[in-house]
Amino acid sequence: MVQAYVFINAASSKANSIFKALKDNPKVKYAHVVTGLHDLIVFVEAEDVNKLVRVITEEIQAVDGITKTVTCLAVAMD
Repeated sequence: MVQAYVFINAASSKANSIFKALKDNPKVKYAHVVTGLHDLIVFVEAEDVNKLVRVITEEIQAVDGITKTVTCLAVAMD
């Protein structure tokens, strides 16, 4: 399982509609509207990196109002 945090920048007044569009996606485990440099942060899971790329490019970045994403892979430290 591959996990990542996706930091999302939204067009003006679009954060709430983006949140609603993403929160019901089964690959999005957590979604939050936040303050600061980014407007939303989502935590996503996929079976492998290739599927994660598809989730981000086809399911997240395709949402109307998203202007930019930054993805940070979660790395387990034992």
